[in-house]
Parts: sequence; C-alpha cells; structure tokens
Amino acid sequence: MPADPTIPPDLVTAIAAAVRDAVTPPLLVDHEGGARLLGLSRSAWYRLVGSTGFPAAVDLPGVGPRWRRSDLERWAGRLSARRGKRRRAEVSP
Repeated sequence: MPADPTIPPDLVTAIAAAVRDAVTPPLLVDHEGGARLLGLSRSAWYRLVGSTGFPAAVDLPGVGPRWRRSDLERWAGRLSARRGKRRRAEVSP
C-alpha cells in the first residue's frame, strides 16, 4: 500500500515505534514495572523484594536493579498454584 502523502513520515515512524513497544513487552522491568506486572502496590512490592523465594534482581551499572519479567511471571504462577491447592484442600471434606 503506498504511503499517504498527507501524513508526515516522522509521525508514521513514531506510531510504528509505539505499536512495537506495546506489542513487545520488555524483558527486564524496574520496581515500578514489576509492581504493575504483579498487580502490587508500591509498598507491597518493596516488602517482597529480598524475601525468600522472590526473584533476584539483575544489577545494571548506571541503571539500577531490574527484574526478569519471566522470573516474576514464573514466581507469581507458583504462588497462585500453591494458593489454589490450599483453597481446594480446605474446601474438601
């Protein structure tokens, strides 16, 4: 499809970058992104960081700590699986 001459090329580039970023989630997240990913408040996030079993951060020089999105998702999945088993066991006679 030919480009629309009425749309500036820099706008097309910006839109393409925004769509790419929205579709491709980051591999590493900071404190704010990690809390948002797990649906936690800021204070709940900070309580969990450093607790037993919580994923370790990757320290990036000049940037600060970042967490692997896949580690956080795996941790949350294990946590919800354990909670689900406990709830089912409590309900069973």
